[in-house]
Amino acid sequence: MYEPATTPAAATKPRNPWEPVPREHAYAVTRVTGAIPRELHGTLFRNGPSQRVRPVEGYEAMHLFDGDGLVHAFRISDGRVHYMSRFVRDDTYAAEERLGPSRLHFLNFRVADPAPDAPLRAPHNTNVVWHHRRLLALVGRRAPAALPVEADHPWEMDPRTLESRGRVTFTDPPLGLSVTAHPKIDGRTGQMVIHGYQPFPPFVQLYVVEPDGACSLAEVLDTPYSDMMHDLAIT
Repeated sequence: MYEPATTPAAATKPRNPWEPVPREHAYAVTRVTGAIPRELHGTLFRNGPSQRVRPVEGYEAMHLFDGDGLVHAFRISDGRVHYMSRFVRDDTYAAEERLGPSRLHFLNFRVADPAPDAPLRAPHNTNVVWHHRRLLALVGRRAPAALPVEADHPWEMDPRTLESRGRVTFTDPPLGLSVTAHPKIDGRTGQMVIHGYQPFPPFVQLYVVEPDGACSLAEVLDTPYSDMMHDLAIT
């Protein structure tokens, strides 16, 4: 499924920034303007929606939130850059591969012939976080849009190969349906703070994950009603 290990010719041509990239790539970046500092070492991970199995209605009909998660890794070392991308092989990805196009409902529209066993669309396409030597792909809202709920728990990926490892819950069983896509990491303690919310009690859940990966706090918050709490801040 990977492309040859050279910069694809298509990468040099202008393209529609909203158009999905249906294939995974791995190649050395050979076209560089200027010079990459040799002192710069590390990997930049990015995540975003890119639908692999395209609906018969056309990708233009999709909401941006619907696209499959495609995690990108830019590895920088010794003045060189190597690029790799892999899809997050979560439940949505697996269902699309098994069922084919237009068998799962989308955020913008309902398909004409939904599969009876199709899961709710929850592609891990919103954020990617590095914590406790784990690379976590996260997802935000899901269809139907009227429900105040996030989509799923994080999906772990191998930081070197970007292979999908599976769902991560911070307690077993988890306190709620899901967590948000925007955890915060305390720059002083290294703790990761992440929360979830859902349309029925307990409405809000809070987790604190230590630098060693242990969940030191997992509790439900006493709130009088459900509301959309997509993000949080720590001070």
